[in-house]
Amino acid sequence: LFSYLAKNYIIKILIALLVLICLITFIDVIEFLRKTGERQIEISLLKVISITLLKIPSQLDNLLPFSVIFGSITCFYLWNKNNEFLQARTSGQNIWQAISPVIFSLTAIGLINIIIINPIAATTIKQHDFLLSSLFGKKSVNEMSISTSGIWIRDTKIDYDLFINGDQLELN
Repeated sequence: LFSYLAKNYIIKILIALLVLICLITFIDVIEFLRKTGERQIEISLLKVISITLLKIPSQLDNLLPFSVIFGSITCFYLWNKNNEFLQARTSGQNIWQAISPVIFSLTAIGLINIIIINPIAATTIKQHDFLLSSLFGKKSVNEMSISTSGIWIRDTKIDYDLFINGDQLELN
């Protein structure tokens, strides 16, 4: 019963995750095509899709909580509709034993996300950003940070990097 409930719960979460990923990826492909169309960059649809697919692992951090919510709602609704909780209770299990597959599944999903998906996401988002910068060109970056050693301003151009340090900032 434990493995049946855990497998059923994980399948519902994965279906919800797949639906969310397809929806977000479709929107990203359309947005990417719009950007390339505005700048009149010639690029194939296959290349657009491959660049967009590199972004999926980094989006899993944002989509996983929603897939857990939607998958849990769906799974608990179906379990209630099919009286599976009632069947678990009549077989001698208390409510904590019936919910333990859910707790185990969520722990496993969280560990997989931390151990496997996050390192993959870090690598693929760097590749995605590199491909975007090579496609659209590198933008100049102006950054300002405040630290204990003063105010630091960074101005990055194509030819050079300029760092300015100041003790104070006066806005007039």
